[in-house]
Amino acid sequence: MIRLLNLSSFSPFSIFNRTLYHKTWPKEFTYESARALENYWRPQLEESQASYSNNSEIKEKLPKKYVLSMFPYPSGRLHLGHVRVYTLSDVLARYNRMRGFYVIHPIGFDSFGLPAENAAIERNIEPDVWTDSNVDYMRQQLKEMAFSFDWNRELSTCKSSYYKWTQHLFLQLYEKGVAVKKEALVNWDPVDKTVLANEQIDENGKSWRSGALVEKKILKQWFIKSSAYAKSLMDAMDSLSTEDWDKVKNIQKMWIGNCNGCFVDFDLKYEDNNLENSVLSVFTETPQAIYGVSHVNINKHHIIMNNLRTDVQENSRLPCYAIHPFTKQKIPVYLRNDAEFGTLNAQGVPYVDSKLAVPSLNENEKDFASENGLDFKSIIDLSNGKLINSGQFNGQIFSEAFEQATKELLKINHGGFITSDRLNDWCISRQRYWGCPIPLIYCDNCKVVPVPYDQLPVELPKMDKNHKNLKNSTWHHTECPKCKGPAVRETDTMDTFMDSSWYYLRYLDVNNQNEPFDTKKAMKEMPVDIYIGGVEHAMTHLFVSRLICHFLYDQNKLPEKEPFKRFIAMGMVKGETYKTKNGRYVPSDNVIKKDGKFFCKQTDEELSVDFEKMSKSKLNGIDPQYMIQKYGVDFTRLFLLSFVHPKSDRNFLLSSDMINGTLGTLQKLWELVGTADEELNKDGSKKEIFNEQEYKSLKTELYKTRNSQLCMKYPVKYYDESYYKLLVETLIIASPVIPHFTSECWSKLKSHQVYDKLFDRKKIIVDLKWPKVDSDWLVDFNLNVNGKKVLTSKISPNDLEHLNCEKALEIFKSIQNFEQKVKNPIDNFEISLNVKPFLKATLNLNKKSNRSKEMTTETNENDKE
Repeated sequence: MIRLLNLSSFSPFSIFNRTLYHKTWPKEFTYESARALENYWRPQLEESQASYSNNSEIKEKLPKKYVLSMFPYPSGRLHLGHVRVYTLSDVLARYNRMRGFYVIHPIGFDSFGLPAENAAIERNIEPDVWTDSNVDYMRQQLKEMAFSFDWNRELSTCKSSYYKWTQHLFLQLYEKGVAVKKEALVNWDPVDKTVLANEQIDENGKSWRSGALVEKKILKQWFIKSSAYAKSLMDAMDSLSTEDWDKVKNIQKMWIGNCNGCFVDFDLKYEDNNLENSVLSVFTETPQAIYGVSHVNINKHHIIMNNLRTDVQENSRLPCYAIHPFTKQKIPVYLRNDAEFGTLNAQGVPYVDSKLAVPSLNENEKDFASENGLDFKSIIDLSNGKLINSGQFNGQIFSEAFEQATKELLKINHGGFITSDRLNDWCISRQRYWGCPIPLIYCDNCKVVPVPYDQLPVELPKMDKNHKNLKNSTWHHTECPKCKGPAVRETDTMDTFMDSSWYYLRYLDVNNQNEPFDTKKAMKEMPVDIYIGGVEHAMTHLFVSRLICHFLYDQNKLPEKEPFKRFIAMGMVKGETYKTKNGRYVPSDNVIKKDGKFFCKQTDEELSVDFEKMSKSKLNGIDPQYMIQKYGVDFTRLFLLSFVHPKSDRNFLLSSDMINGTLGTLQKLWELVGTADEELNKDGSKKEIFNEQEYKSLKTELYKTRNSQLCMKYPVKYYDESYYKLLVETLIIASPVIPHFTSECWSKLKSHQVYDKLFDRKKIIVDLKWPKVDSDWLVDFNLNVNGKKVLTSKISPNDLEHLNCEKALEIFKSIQNFEQKVKNPIDNFEISLNVKPFLKATLNLNKKSNRSKEMTTETNENDKE
């Protein structure tokens, strides 16, 4: 008996393809035979994938499945984390291709960034030369692993053919007022001399790249206004499944905060004419009270205090004033104590650094205004709760005027985006060379001028290898596109998260020379169905990708706001580390084990042992090439997907038990194929496999296991047609994981006439169809009410794929005691469906909160109107 793997079209090849072992089938499957057959089958698998990628007919006829893995940064070599991600991605791509989908499975390289620039300086070469050489090496590694990527879609973000369209996207954001330049207190890396995002700083306040202690610095920077899409991003998270997005949703909800207000943007004027006027953005939960503002409060952390460079006492008026967005009146600005500004962040600083003072809503502000002789108006008629002395808002009930106030502010471009008091805008400015240039020009006459679209891309200039300061280049000086006078270019480059925020859209139309991507293609092929990547890299990337897609959706470029349906957050691959008491890492070849403890060979100091994320600095990395060269590609792929769930961190050990177990699985399949081939070469008479007692005890167990987890027929008693079919179906199911191995096995078997009517013998195994589940095999379908299972039905696994909440509810309504089990009207519940393909499904009814009921009532009333 074989222990089957637990894993959830056309061909250019002839039926007469020979196997590597077409003469004699070795009894043992060894590492040497693995490497030999992989070298034999790799070109044929590549040709099959190329034929599939170039077949335009399937793109039109088959439903699409977009399987995407996060593209790598070309730092030199693939690490085991990469290989684990791309192996799972490849398995899902091959699986869906065999199921009859048109699979989009692209690859590219996230190739701009500081590490490449620093590495190039160290080696005295150009960053593009360093990057291209790494891309070439990693491309070969990816191909050696037999990943079924569509290489026709390959892109690299540092190529002008790509970043031309990143610049195009920036200009669209700029034109819509979503890309803005403003002064900000930013994180500054004094070693790499560039701005860092919060996520690039470790728990000790040090840069994750250089290790330098991060400083705070005030700079004028370009920002993408995350606040403009805060509410949209928050609301859309309800459409993302909790099972796939739970961790990401929790973190992003914490970042975004409660979207219960908006910023009001005041023009800020300084009394000192030497200071440049700017914008004072003030968060408020009551923008409808704007006509009742007497003054604006700021605290000592506000950037204005750095600009004034003067000692001012608390509760004192500052030498500047804000301009009311509607009345254009001058509003005084005061310095107030931190205690006036609410909740503190992790650093003990208030989330907000400015606040509107509306005396008619706040007794303390009323007293302060009176003491300082400030004019203010009453804005609410206490007899009816309606606004008075409030311009266009007069007569509206105060609590209902919030939305109108935000719309009016948006109309005049003075804020109004519904957001929270804690979400920061996304700073994209970086003071480095190796990045996408920001396509803006500064002219004394015309001020900020966008580079015309037909002049894109703004390409990086060639510069001295060790002195890449764009301000010192002739490239910096240019001509103003408007007045043709002298001008200078923006010398900041874009955060690399900008490059990766939209790359999955370019994959769909990588050769388009007229626009970033064709809208028709995006409407048909977005969103990404399955996105796979390491969660530790994903948090900021997923946020900004969602942000860009929400923006493009508003421009009618995409069919949905959300770019990714499912997200598989891969766990980290951790290696064993050995550390001294002072935290120095010791390489494994300098470690000796005595009496169950570990010691340094040189010093005999006892070492602590732990599993940590693999890295060069921790001396615990394992090169995938070592595994491939020693054990083979298929072994490596199978090993990386075995033992631990893909979402879990993996403490990586090449223990003898794990190695032997993986090889043993391959050996069992190998022996079965060899035995079947021998039997088929005989007279074809039936031969009993199990005795009667063995058969009876195994039948029930195998029937259940193979149908629910392998989705195929239960085993039969004899070497007959059913058995031979079952054997090949087992190979088909294993083929997404071990394509070389199963290609050899199928090629050995398909020469026999018994397979003529069972499978298409002209195809190699990766082009065969996925086996179907038995029509009489049913899985559990549960109904949960407020988290408790109340009913169970049965359903065919083939029907699960087309199941939705409406259909699921109808199934349970047809059960006699449905109403008795549910007890309340369906309208009182929030309904969700959780489907695990081929295994089970659960319909969840959870009682609505009071707020949800209110919203439902409001919606129903609006529908009536």
